[in-house]
Amino acid sequence: MTRNYRRRAAWIDPHVKCIVNPVKVTGPAVLGHSFHCRPGEAIVDENHRPISGPFATEPTADVLRINHYLVKSHEELGQRRTRSRADGSPIVHSIEEWKRFDSQYNAVEDLRIQRFVGTLGGELDAGCRGL
Repeated sequence: MTRNYRRRAAWIDPHVKCIVNPVKVTGPAVLGHSFHCRPGEAIVDENHRPISGPFATEPTADVLRINHYLVKSHEELGQRRTRSRADGSPIVHSIEEWKRFDSQYNAVEDLRIQRFVGTLGGELDAGCRGL
């Protein structure tokens, strides 16, 4: 992934991706994007500002960046985006719309992760050999 996916959107997506301590939450509010916290706890951004809901009002990616790739290949896109959704809800976007989203989300080359390729590749390869 780190060798092949080198592009990202020109903006920081306001969708929140939560990394939580399960002891401090009672469950998801919006799966992966927002959680209900136990009393005295809060979901915060990378700058320790409280976040309420699945969108950040001032999104940043200075400390942590999760690049979320919409499309691996156009073949995979066709297979994945035309099948029924897991929750049974209707398909919302056409293949043409997904291709447009993909082009927008790949507007800028970003090579920052490349400094980890040797280290990550070696660790991942070593871990996979044990399987």
